[in-house]
Amino acid sequence: MGHIGTYVPIDISADVLHATAIDLRHRYPFLSVEPVVGDFLNPARLPERLSNAPKVRFFPGSALGKLPPDDAQLLLSRVRAWPNVDAFVLGVNLIKDPYVLVHAYDDRAGVTAKFISNILVRLNTELNATFDRSGFACEAKWNAALARIEMALISTRSQTAMLGGQAILFQAGERVAISQSRKYTAETLGDLASAARWRIG
Repeated sequence: MGHIGTYVPIDISADVLHATAIDLRHRYPFLSVEPVVGDFLNPARLPERLSNAPKVRFFPGSALGKLPPDDAQLLLSRVRAWPNVDAFVLGVNLIKDPYVLVHAYDDRAGVTAKFISNILVRLNTELNATFDRSGFACEAKWNAALARIEMALISTRSQTAMLGGQAILFQAGERVAISQSRKYTAETLGDLASAARWRIG
């Protein structure tokens, strides 16, 4: 895709963003990489020199499914309002056999479980909490009514953790919702796109 002159990655994490930009400049010396720190749910302030350039917005990795429906439509609408946006390449996850979906998240290697339970590590290191990571199991569940995978941590025993100077009691089997990922059909994705004035091509 040598006809692309500038790549503008947008992310809320400045450290990750700038490290990625350095790597991309090294691997693709013909490409101008101009990172923008920001939340993609808010209007992005692109470099001024690009304001009138034709643009293709790229939102891969099925991240749209992490957003509630209203926020997903808001994101698509805001991108639609950008000047000179010629196309929007959007990655989404489609609904599949629930067994396949659940086991994609509840993987045998435990990669997703490690990722999800890392929130406890961050609470401990950044907020001086006292969560015992070994006292929680990861659960992936398909919610057919809302067409989404729901990730949760399940307390494997009665336990108490300190957070912000307060004791939090967990009963055995208590479920703590962590994240969700909505899946789409061609019809529901089409409805979402249409509401934001996009046409799926």
